[in-house]
Amino acid sequence: MGTVPMGRSKELTLTLVTMRTVGQGITIHKKLHAEYRENVGVCSLSPSDMHSLSVAEGDTVRVTTDGVSVVVRVLAGLEGIKGLVLIPLGPWASAVSTAACEGSGLPGLKGLEAKVSRAPGEDVEDVRELLRRAVP
Repeated sequence: MGTVPMGRSKELTLTLVTMRTVGQGITIHKKLHAEYRENVGVCSLSPSDMHSLSVAEGDTVRVTTDGVSVVVRVLAGLEGIKGLVLIPLGPWASAVSTAACEGSGLPGLKGLEAKVSRAPGEDVEDVRELLRRAVP
C-alpha cells in the first residue's frame, strides 16, 4: 500500500465503532455550536489506515454504511489498532449506524462495516444539515 495519486481517492473497508469521548461529553449541551462539531464530527483512525488513505490529522474523510454517509474530520489516535474507525456518539455516528436492533432493543452502534474514503475539500456538516437530511 503506497500513497494515493493526486485526484484519485482510495477506499478502505473498516469496522465502525461508536463510543463516548470526553469532548463529546463536555459539549453535549452545545449541539448547535461549532465546538460540538469539532469534538463529535470526527473519527479516529490508526496511523497505518491514515497512511493507506493518504490522509493526515485534520483532513476530512467520508464514512459510508449501507449507502448513507457523513463527512468527518480525521484524528490520529488508534496506535496499533488497524482496521477500526471510531466515531463519538452523536449525530454523525447516528447517521451511519443501523436501526436494526437484532432483538436487543438497541440500534447497531458497534461492529458495522464502513467504507472510508478521502473527502478533500468537503466540510463536516453541522447538526442542522444532518437533521435536514434525516427528516425529509
